[in-house]
Amino acid sequence: MAEVKFLSNLNVDGNIDLNQGQLIDSRFQVVTADPSSGNFEGRMIYRSDIDAIKFYNGTAWEALSTTTGDITAVTAGNGLTGGGTSGGVTLAVNADGTTIEIVSDQVRAKTAAVSNGATTLVTGNHVYDYVDGLGYTTNTGTVTSVQLSAGNLIDIGGTNPITTSGTISINVDLSELTDMTQAMVATDEFVVLDASSQKRKAASEIPLSIFNNDANFSTTTGTVTSVGTTGSVNGITLTGTVTSSGSLTLGGTLAISNADWSGTDLSVANGGTGASTAAGARTNLGLGSLATLNSVTAAQIDANAVGASEIAANAVGASELNVSSNGTSGQVLTSDGDGTFSWTAKTVNTDVDVSEANLKARLAGLNSADTLYIGDSGDDTTVVIRGTLQVDGSTTTVNSETLTVNDNIIVLNNNITGTPTEDAGIEVERGTENNTALRYNETNDRWEFTNDGSTYFNIPVSAEYTNNVGDITAVTVTAGNGLTGGGSASSGAFSKTLNVGAGTGISVAADSVALSHLGLESLTDPNDDRIAFWDDSAGAFAWLDVGSNITISGTTISSTNTNTQLSKEQVQDYVGEMVSGNTETGITVTYDDANNELDFVVDTATASVIGRARVAAGDGIDVSVSSGVFTVSGETASTSNAGIVELATAGETLAGTSTTRAVTPASLAARSYRAAIGDGTATSIAVTHSLGTRDVIVQMYDASSFETVYAQVVRTDDSNVTIDFNSAPAANDIIVMVTKID
Repeated sequence: MAEVKFLSNLNVDGNIDLNQGQLIDSRFQVVTADPSSGNFEGRMIYRSDIDAIKFYNGTAWEALSTTTGDITAVTAGNGLTGGGTSGGVTLAVNADGTTIEIVSDQVRAKTAAVSNGATTLVTGNHVYDYVDGLGYTTNTGTVTSVQLSAGNLIDIGGTNPITTSGTISINVDLSELTDMTQAMVATDEFVVLDASSQKRKAASEIPLSIFNNDANFSTTTGTVTSVGTTGSVNGITLTGTVTSSGSLTLGGTLAISNADWSGTDLSVANGGTGASTAAGARTNLGLGSLATLNSVTAAQIDANAVGASEIAANAVGASELNVSSNGTSGQVLTSDGDGTFSWTAKTVNTDVDVSEANLKARLAGLNSADTLYIGDSGDDTTVVIRGTLQVDGSTTTVNSETLTVNDNIIVLNNNITGTPTEDAGIEVERGTENNTALRYNETNDRWEFTNDGSTYFNIPVSAEYTNNVGDITAVTVTAGNGLTGGGSASSGAFSKTLNVGAGTGISVAADSVALSHLGLESLTDPNDDRIAFWDDSAGAFAWLDVGSNITISGTTISSTNTNTQLSKEQVQDYVGEMVSGNTETGITVTYDDANNELDFVVDTATASVIGRARVAAGDGIDVSVSSGVFTVSGETASTSNAGIVELATAGETLAGTSTTRAVTPASLAARSYRAAIGDGTATSIAVTHSLGTRDVIVQMYDASSFETVYAQVVRTDDSNVTIDFNSAPAANDIIVMVTKID
């Protein structure tokens, strides 16, 4: 059957029985590494990183190329050259000719004498000869004299040189360093011992914290000799003395009276208006009188004016919130909406109290470290998903024994968009026997099958049925008319011979069939135009004499007498015989030779013969005759009488209730609806058909390819349906048809 096009997901529950059908544009799951979970015996994958089809044998992944069968390629490895993909191949050792050489059938190291800059291999004997030639000796003993010379910043002490024994001291002499007259720059370096290792360090990379006294560094200059004071001002006290170390203490509470202000307004922070009295300051700050400060309302505090930084830790307790007690462990503070707070028990969600929003958020947060189970370990739970199931992972595993699919087409390689490169097919797991498979080979653009898991045969196309292209496993040749021989064969060369069954007058030579002894060759030349014919009475061929008034010119026979005249009687007899001898339908013709007349008689009409008949009234028809004129009129139709009917309106046709009106094509069209939908954006499209019922049939097809397509359809109400797609169809790409059913 033709291809079925789905615009939404196909949910398969059960086995897929193709009933010897084809898989078109299909492919295996494409991965770049062998899956480590969800594996089962017979699972198939395509490894795109190594271009190989692999299957899981129950314990490990194996590539099809590792199964038994013909070797498809030999590749030269490290140190080898050659190889190939067909026919006999040769591998050779790739010797560089300098360090490795090939002599006859041996691979051996190529050696040469030691020389400066040479790259050839040498033997121990070569090394010995070279060293010995330099004048070295094998003498052993004690060094008799060692002397060291002092360099910059280095002093040599002790016994120097050493002859038979002694000690040499090497010291760093920093006194030899000269003063730095310039300031250090970022590129200057220190030489330091870093965890006993000598290292260089740029000056710019040494942090200040590496020095023990960095906490006392400051950017000020000079020396503080003494800071000290004592006394109080308006309740604020300052005591203590600092010489080289120590601290000052600030204490007390600031209290400024009206008299201390001396009549001068004290400014308010952040640009507020100053005041010389406490009451004035409260007024300028909008705090009102002292009495109103004990009850500050929300209107008197700007939004976000008091935050965590304005309230010290633990500064506000339950008593300040007008709560009668501190509550108990696990309780939460709640408001009744009128300014009163109270302690209540915390609400805890249970298995039966899970909000839809919380459930969606929790499921959406699952990742690769989570496994979601539905049902217990008995594997006997039924899960029904009402709607479209979309699986976005890389692996979908079905462990059920039976897989049932309502659809009759399964699409493999569904995500291919460009030029196809991957083979696809179906493989049958056969346990301990070799697997069999049916696949489409993208390289050869051919369907193939294998019975042993390794050797593939082409499935013939129609053009190959008659030209013996492809592999034939058995042949039967049947001899037809005029042939003998043939037979059946199931092995060997599949060769059968057919022979021409020659009869009388036919001879068969090695490569020709010819007439033999029909007698034509025995006819003598008539020296005139004649026609050869078979004379059955004589049992031989003879010449036919054309007689008078007939001539033969080449391949044409012509009459030569153009003046022959027929009598009237002859013409009448000829015509009479022609007419009366012919069979006419519904009429009989008789030739009266005595009167030279033709008598025509019209037959009486029957159920099978056209002829003379009268008009009789049938069901729903009235017939009357007046002055030789037949009048035929129709009766009014009813449920028990055929007759004239009234045409139904579009509304009556849509209602489908009238029993006395006939439906016309125009009114019948009112019982269906057609529209083009799709805008390239929407995946859920509402279609208004206004047929007044949910009992409608909805069908869709592609506007360009005219293929029937399937998507999720919901009959929203009596006048509308909603169609959902996985991806938005292009503008007016889908034609939807809605038909009312009574």
